[in-house]
Amino acid sequence: TLQQASLGSDSFVKEMLVMLAKEIPEMIAESENLLKMEEMELFSKVIHKLKSSLLTLGVEVLRNDLIFMEEQSRKGLHQENVKEKFYQMLELWSKAKKELDQVILQ
Repeated sequence: TLQQASLGSDSFVKEMLVMLAKEIPEMIAESENLLKMEEMELFSKVIHKLKSSLLTLGVEVLRNDLIFMEEQSRKGLHQENVKEKFYQMLELWSKAKKELDQVILQ
């Protein structure tokens, strides 16, 4: 997790949180566009990066859904299920983003 990687440096943690708060919405927007265009192989690559970023933040609740989306979209399988999981992830990200923004402002 981010806390472990920081070796106790609060400034490092804050810097990483700011960076992730900027990058994650960009990756989500890119992945949503790819999903709408049914570019599933590219979608899987963006989801892979997104998975790393969200897990770095400690959003473990999304781990299995992110793995599912990455694997199934790479194989071109279960596109409707991938879309469903993606939009569920967006709802959870919306809540996590609010918490992240509060932490950054502290």
